[in-house]
Amino acid sequence: MAILRYFIFCGLLLCFSCVHEKNTALTIAASANMQYAIEALVEAFTEQTSVDCQVVLGASGNLTAQISEGAPFDVFLSADAKYPEALVAESLGLHGPEIYAVGSLILYSADPRLNLSIASLQSQLYERIVIANPRTAPYGRAARQALKYYKLDSLEGSQIVQANSVAQTNVFLHTKAANVGLTAKSILYHPRVSTGVDANWIEIPSESYAPILQSCLTLKTGPAEQASKAAFFNFLMSEEAREILEKFGYQAAPRKNGTISKSLG
Repeated sequence: MAILRYFIFCGLLLCFSCVHEKNTALTIAASANMQYAIEALVEAFTEQTSVDCQVVLGASGNLTAQISEGAPFDVFLSADAKYPEALVAESLGLHGPEIYAVGSLILYSADPRLNLSIASLQSQLYERIVIANPRTAPYGRAARQALKYYKLDSLEGSQIVQANSVAQTNVFLHTKAANVGLTAKSILYHPRVSTGVDANWIEIPSESYAPILQSCLTLKTGPAEQASKAAFFNFLMSEEAREILEKFGYQAAPRKNGTISKSLG
């Protein structure tokens, strides 16, 4: 009987350990523009904390809708501050939201022969101009604002192709399904671009679109421990993360609220 109780105890201990390990790992919902930077951030965070991370990429608006419906994400990195604020209003937030970076918009082409400029957007050379969906992707909204600023609203017809997200916008560009596109500056860190295969781009002046304020919020909907969620939030506000973000083309945002107490959880 004592032996039986011993094996039952060991089984329960093993189950507890598995659950504990599972609940330590984080699922991070990240706006699609972060597809390159998030890999470096997660690698540095895991090396520092031993907390594993799984990343789900998508348009900020679509991810917000999924979180509202109960998607089990632990952390949300949005390309627009309004989405995390909306989730806080639904009582789904834990820590934050806080601006962690400011994004930049560029005009990009995989064709090195094109002489890119704002004025050239009206050229017949560009049969297709791709932008992310303005309804759900903040970079798409910024692209539409820039087109309006430069009085290029007439392009909002057949020439404009809308992708679901920045990630899909980048696929259109790299496969040359579209001649040019308005996309996140982080595309420059795609392997093809960073090795010099594709590198034809100009920066869109920031006065032509509203600031792209990227915001972080930890969530109640995810099963991970609060301590793990807080640890990632704090890491994202750290100098190490700041340097990584700047390396991937983002402007680091000024810190407003600081970090979360390590005693959380």
